[in-house]
Amino acid sequence: MNAKFKMPKFGRNLTLKGSFKELLMTFLGTTISIVLTFGTSALLDNREKAAQQRQTAIMSVYDIDEIIRMLKEDLEKETAFSEVTYYLFTHQEELDSISSDSLKMAVAYLVEDVTTQPKWADDSKEKAFSGNIEVRENMTYTQFYDNVRESYRLRRELLGCIEKDIEFSRPISDADYRQFIQQLDFGDFDTDGNLSENASRSLLRRAFQQNTTGLYLRYFFKRREAYSYYISHLVHLNRENKFMADITDDDLAEYVKKNVDKTMPATAQQLIGTWEYQLLDNDVFHYKLKKDQTVELICDAVNKLDLYLQDEEMYVPILVPTSTRLKGHWRLDGDSLKLDFDNKTLEILSIDVDFSKLPKSALERSKGQKEGVKDMFIQVSKQKDWSSSFKVSFDLSGQIMVCDVQDTTLWGTTKTITTQMVRVETADK
Repeated sequence: MNAKFKMPKFGRNLTLKGSFKELLMTFLGTTISIVLTFGTSALLDNREKAAQQRQTAIMSVYDIDEIIRMLKEDLEKETAFSEVTYYLFTHQEELDSISSDSLKMAVAYLVEDVTTQPKWADDSKEKAFSGNIEVRENMTYTQFYDNVRESYRLRRELLGCIEKDIEFSRPISDADYRQFIQQLDFGDFDTDGNLSENASRSLLRRAFQQNTTGLYLRYFFKRREAYSYYISHLVHLNRENKFMADITDDDLAEYVKKNVDKTMPATAQQLIGTWEYQLLDNDVFHYKLKKDQTVELICDAVNKLDLYLQDEEMYVPILVPTSTRLKGHWRLDGDSLKLDFDNKTLEILSIDVDFSKLPKSALERSKGQKEGVKDMFIQVSKQKDWSSSFKVSFDLSGQIMVCDVQDTTLWGTTKTITTQMVRVETADK
């Protein structure tokens, strides 16, 4: 809108009424211009917030749909693996003729896996949703916000059940499995590092003699009931979410097209802030990248040590919770983030040793050993190479850093592992 206003000519003779009239027109012209400028800016700002709010809502609905999909897949996998393992359990005389795939399924079903979490446990979208305070405060539908929070709470509750409840407790613990493989020869593994058929049969025969195996197989129905319960609740909540926010299948398809598996190049400015990387449920790394190219790492982890007890002739896991701080420098080299840490700056903020897993016969001998274990871990930490380099990019929100890390296998080959870090602090404070 273009508006022209006549400025008063103070050099000519004007009546008081005329002068006031022209001054008033000038004032009105200035006022209207200011109102138009600020009004347009506020309108654009509100539109941007509304678009961001809707994008966050669609992201959350899509994420919950994905959780539901993966839970259904896990339920199908639970059913299939249970059927195969139950057949082997009730037909042990046929183990020598059972196919390799069936043996692998049974081993995977019975052995505790502490190295990975279910894919649906990835909480990066939840953190992006909860951490966006401005969007949360301007969320039009408070019930929508409550539903999303409840959905993520249910996800955490199910994860807690899997980790702690007896119904989900695998009969072959991680410690038992590691003790078993430590007794094997090189020929008991295939080229991928997995158990050979004979080693798998040996492990299964041992497991089938345990009462806990039969109990775990009978608990299948409780596990199935738990999965079904959480799936149905999540489906109900997300159906409400779609209705309240008017999110259609086309909206979700458009979101997938624009955002899922889409990334943008990283810039040094975008990297500034604090990033959280969660390796396992109890292992959390916070990287604080500062404007002056320095970096601080705080690592809170529960380390595990396999302690061999000669008198008992067994391995026992010892937990060593530690909190460590390191300082160094960072730089963005092309698309790779390079983190160079100085081991001389290493500080042990806290450390403890948990001997609770020791059998009673070894508890007395463990007295006075904590300091020795602590000293060993400190020395190992100081000798460890903490520096790293990996390719980085961002999701389209800029709140999630996608990291491609090159990992070397036991056989000398390399593979790319994709992980994520979530921004938890934007300012360099």
